[in-house]
Amino acid sequence: MYAAEVGIYTITIETEEGMRFHGQNFTAYNCSYYRTCSSCLGNSYSCEWCISDNKCSIQGSNASCKKDWLVKRTPLYEDTLQLQCVFALLNGTRLKVPGRAREAEPDWIECEDFDQLLHHGPDIASERVNLTVTWNEKEHPLDNQADIHVEIFDCFLLGNTCTSCLTLEEKFDECGWCVPGNRCGLKYSCDPVDSWLDREKQCPNVVISDFWPRKGPIEGGTQITISGVNMGKELSDIHEVIVADTHCEPLIDSYITGEKVVCRIAVREFQDTRSGPIQMKGNFSGENPESQKHYEFVNPEIHALTPDFGPKSGGTLVKIFGRHLDAGRNVSATLGSRKCDELKRSEMWAECKTPSQNETGEVVLQMVFDSKKRGEHYFTYFEDPVIREVRSGGSGPGEKPRSIASGGIRIHECHAKNVTYMQCLSPALNYSYPTTVSYGFTLDGVEGFKNFGDFQLLKNPIYFEFEEDVKLHLEGYLTLDGEDLNVAISMEDVTVWIGEEKCNVTSLSMTQLTCLPPEEQPRGSNGENPPTLTVKVGRNLEYSLGKLQYVVENGRKGLSIGAKAGIGVLSVFVVLLLVGGYVFHKKRTASQKEKLQNDSQKQLEALELNVMDECKEGFTELQTEVNDFTSDLADGGIPILEYQYYALNVLFPNRNPTFPIARPSSVDIRGYESEGLELFHRLIMKREFLITFIHTLEKVMSLKERVSIASSVMIVLHGKMEYCTEILKRLMSDLIEKHMNSRSHVVHVFRRTESIVEKMMSIWISLLLYKFLRDRAGKPLYGLFRSVKHQIGKKPVDAFTHEARNCLSEEILLREKIQYKELTVFISLPSQTSYACGLEPCKEQTDVQVRVLDCDSISQVKEKALDAIFGSQPFSCRPALHKLDLQWQTGVSKPMFLRDEDHTSVVEDGWIRINTLHHYRRPQEPPVPQGELRKWHLVREEEEHPQGKKVRTIPEVYLTRLLSTKQALQSYVDELFRAILTVDDESRRLLLPIKYLFDFLDQEAENRDLGNSDALHSWKSNSVPLRFWVNIMKNPEFVFSIQKSPTVDSCLSVIAQTFMAAFSNSDTPLGKDSPNARLLYAKDILVYKKWVREYYKNIKLMPSVTHQEMTALLAELSTAERMTFNTHDALTELFDSAKHFRRQLKEALEAKDEALEKEFSHALDLESLS
Repeated sequence: MYAAEVGIYTITIETEEGMRFHGQNFTAYNCSYYRTCSSCLGNSYSCEWCISDNKCSIQGSNASCKKDWLVKRTPLYEDTLQLQCVFALLNGTRLKVPGRAREAEPDWIECEDFDQLLHHGPDIASERVNLTVTWNEKEHPLDNQADIHVEIFDCFLLGNTCTSCLTLEEKFDECGWCVPGNRCGLKYSCDPVDSWLDREKQCPNVVISDFWPRKGPIEGGTQITISGVNMGKELSDIHEVIVADTHCEPLIDSYITGEKVVCRIAVREFQDTRSGPIQMKGNFSGENPESQKHYEFVNPEIHALTPDFGPKSGGTLVKIFGRHLDAGRNVSATLGSRKCDELKRSEMWAECKTPSQNETGEVVLQMVFDSKKRGEHYFTYFEDPVIREVRSGGSGPGEKPRSIASGGIRIHECHAKNVTYMQCLSPALNYSYPTTVSYGFTLDGVEGFKNFGDFQLLKNPIYFEFEEDVKLHLEGYLTLDGEDLNVAISMEDVTVWIGEEKCNVTSLSMTQLTCLPPEEQPRGSNGENPPTLTVKVGRNLEYSLGKLQYVVENGRKGLSIGAKAGIGVLSVFVVLLLVGGYVFHKKRTASQKEKLQNDSQKQLEALELNVMDECKEGFTELQTEVNDFTSDLADGGIPILEYQYYALNVLFPNRNPTFPIARPSSVDIRGYESEGLELFHRLIMKREFLITFIHTLEKVMSLKERVSIASSVMIVLHGKMEYCTEILKRLMSDLIEKHMNSRSHVVHVFRRTESIVEKMMSIWISLLLYKFLRDRAGKPLYGLFRSVKHQIGKKPVDAFTHEARNCLSEEILLREKIQYKELTVFISLPSQTSYACGLEPCKEQTDVQVRVLDCDSISQVKEKALDAIFGSQPFSCRPALHKLDLQWQTGVSKPMFLRDEDHTSVVEDGWIRINTLHHYRRPQEPPVPQGELRKWHLVREEEEHPQGKKVRTIPEVYLTRLLSTKQALQSYVDELFRAILTVDDESRRLLLPIKYLFDFLDQEAENRDLGNSDALHSWKSNSVPLRFWVNIMKNPEFVFSIQKSPTVDSCLSVIAQTFMAAFSNSDTPLGKDSPNARLLYAKDILVYKKWVREYYKNIKLMPSVTHQEMTALLAELSTAERMTFNTHDALTELFDSAKHFRRQLKEALEAKDEALEKEFSHALDLESLS
């Protein structure tokens, strides 16, 4: 048998002697080579197809072959053929179904039950498979001369969503979406059939399921990826995408049919913060989709970064703190011109690794949110650190190196103690010992130290447990036994705990550790008694040696019951040993007890000297401080604010400069309002509507919303102050009546600004008393502010805690004794410096003499210098502190730049101390880069105070500082109080608003039989002194262009509380347990109470304010400053509130006046149409 189809060969006949006499060519062929009937019969050779054997053979070679079948073809529809359709899948599976040919169509074979086959077969979405038709029980194949293949597919697997189903390839056009079944399938499988959608239809139920990012910068430009279902069959089906009311342009390259839309937010014209849903408009079946979650336009802010220095090789992990740092899509952090690596972000922080730089020095760190830059913080690159030597076991510089007891391939948790010394904790390693292992250091991105060297790994120390269940300890030192206790370990590595207290380690040898326990029996952890003694070596090793019980003598607390029982059963021999041991320890610790007594005596003497020194210093200040102050207060004008800025401070105390209502506007409201807003404006000018409107909002709004509404009402009514006054009187009368009818005590009226009317009353009196501030009280108020600031600055002030040596508040009293010296420096501010800051000073000053302290931070020195240069000029004239560089020039030496933080700042134990003038007067060393550092100036909260390093102080000793500060400020406090409480002919016109208000309250009290009662006194005290004067005293920045520090704010609060206490009718007895702030001004309050009584009496005796006087006063305020406020936005806010609470407002108006309710409804209708 030949393997090939055919071959040509030559036969030659030769004799035995090699003579060739004949040669002939002939052809050999192989019939079995042909596998199909058509190929077998279609060749030119003598082959025939054997049907029974289903193979090709030489003619006549197989008697079983039925040759008549070759001549007469058997019809396919005969049942004897037993036809089958066989589908060969790519995974090797063969699917078989019966085949049948019909007599009417004898040339066609129908494969039956194919759907049933796919239903029970493997999950195949779509596959092109080979088709074979077999016959008889031997499954002989019929010829497939046309090489017919079959595409089998399952609509359900091809399209899992409506959009994916209707956008399949055209060869799957029999698939469609069955709405009731919510699946892709053939039309006949959907019930009812008319709910089946073909590829020409649009899908229902368009859904936006998610989007990213959730927030972006207010400028726009962010790309948003929107995920969902059935979002169009092609991008042209989506006509518009709106993100929080801002257009977003879809990007065709990123569109995934029905599932994903990527769009870029347009550049926003009004860059405000807001949030809103994502909306999509287009060729959809049903409603346009809208996301449930909202997208936010935010303003990312960078507040700080730590650390702010690192090696120039980079690799430093910098943590950036701020707000909305997770906003945007394409976000990066840059240091100079290079990007940070491995940026991670969250809402409040981000972190990245610094890139390398070629040079040292400061570079600017910024974050870029979708091409929008934020932040301008400085990061300083230093030269790479160098490790020269490694010592182990707690060794310090200069000590003999020892083997490392626990080390490994890397050293971790390193802390720089100073510029030349770094301490690291070695990790735990699972190695046999003794052995040698390699170690190294990872210093951010600095190379060269990752394989630093080798050291010897030794076994862990062994501490012996107590032999007794409870070890008894008399007094003195405690000795613990063990093995290899000091092999590569120092005392600094070992701590001994008795319950919750330490036993101070005093010596460590190969076999013994000695420590000094606390004098009193320590408490056990979790109430354990007696406590367990634990030895900790490093951070990972811990040994529990047993329980330790003190033996108490001479009437002290006795032993526990368990200990007594144990002692009772001890043998006489053990008792003798204990007595011997006691005597031994007595002799051994005699010298130690004497040393401890000497140390205690020294501490007591130091404390006594400290108290004596402080008392003497306080007494000296009380006698001299008041005499040398006046000459230091610079004379000058008063930087009082113009009315419009003062009014805005009153209306919006915590306003954002970008808040629309808080921005002044010169546009007339009638020029650009809608018809609905115009009608609402007319309704506001109707007394009953406005009163009903305010009463309704009082019931449904939160406290914050009520305050905002009160400010908006006062802005809208500012041009009609007479109408505003009438409304306010009506509302105040209703509020008093409400308190009379409820359980609330009537004396509490006007005490707080929790209602709209109380806030309106506070704004009303504040606006009307602007002239009183400007012409009478402003000068003493400004003098008090300057004097408080000056007095505080004369002594040390901590730049971070704001604790001060001179102050009036015990809460911010600096209780530490700070060594300092007063210095006189000469400051020059060249004109070019002002221009470089982008701001020209209001007056030019050179070589100004400034008194500072050598403990002042550099920023504090700058501030004192600017106070001296600019004096009483408005604070807005000054350049910002961070825009000024301070140079120190001494003699002919090179000028030195002074900064709060630089490469010379002192870093120790995770703290960095900001620089002072004293810092620059001594030799400097470069710092050692550390991790996250806490900053401090004069005092810091230490986690632990090492014993013997700090002399304890008595806090109450420093209370005399409050008294000396109070005495220095007394004349300025008296001057301000006298200016406020004096009633004379000169101040009569300025007091008209107060007289008018007090007369109104008198009338309300008489109407309710409360004349001359405590309630009437409380109303008056709450309405003017509390709501106005206390607010102004605590916040002088409302009146003047100044900057107030937290320390000044605390002192002014004490003065304001004193002022308010003078208006109280109650005489609370004072004692040593009373608040120090009350005790500080206790005697003065008695004098001020007399002033208050005289003040109320004189106001009462003033002639009543005539209607003409009050009308003229109100008209002057309305017309002179009419166009100050953004009335349109204020009215819009009121209208928005009315629309939001329309149901409650309509119900209230229906009960009052149906005509007003219809007019209000008409305004709402007009607004909806517009």
